[in-house]
Amino acid sequence: MNEEVVLIFGPAFDPQGVYSLSIPTVDGEAQAREIIANDPANVLGIYEVALMMAWSLISLS
Repeated sequence: MNEEVVLIFGPAFDPQGVYSLSIPTVDGEAQAREIIANDPANVLGIYEVALMMAWSLISLS
């Protein structure tokens, strides 16, 4: 994965198991799918993808 692509990455704990969550900053769905296709975890066959579009970052400071 290229530098400065992932906005957030880390564990997401759930009583049913442990998962990870990543939120990349990409130019579009095609780039997001390319990242997924090249992720070594994708070969496990347990990938779940939820695309979220048009988010805006705001500063509360």
